[in-house]
Amino acid sequence: MNTYTAEQLTTLLQSEGYPIELRTVKYYAQLGILSERPKWNGRKVFVEKHLDELRAILTLKRTGKNLTEIKELLPTQTASSLKKLSSQRSYISADYLLEYETVAVHPQINVQFHQETPEKLKTKVVQAIQKATQEE
Repeated sequence: MNTYTAEQLTTLLQSEGYPIELRTVKYYAQLGILSERPKWNGRKVFVEKHLDELRAILTLKRTGKNLTEIKELLPTQTASSLKKLSSQRSYISADYLLEYETVAVHPQINVQFHQETPEKLKTKVVQAIQKATQEE
């Protein structure tokens, strides 16, 4: 089992480009936003799950969620859903939003197009997806 100190978690997340400070990691642990910390050699430690939770928290904060909402949401997520959520972080940036257009094709399907994608191609892709969803 990999164990981490708050300092190690902070450094690791910062190296991945997450804007987080040591006091924030400690604050989230104190508030109970992070899951219970196991003891290792008599001291509470952070583990891989906490790293995934912190990535998810920082991603959700970028979407405008507040800490109360995040605290309610996190316990309902599986480990794989936390990893998926964290992997979406790069799509929630001003640069990305300026470069890509999102088109709602179906209530459960959104498609993103680069700004240089020709309109004719966008139309074909949207029509193909709409046709496929009508067959379901």
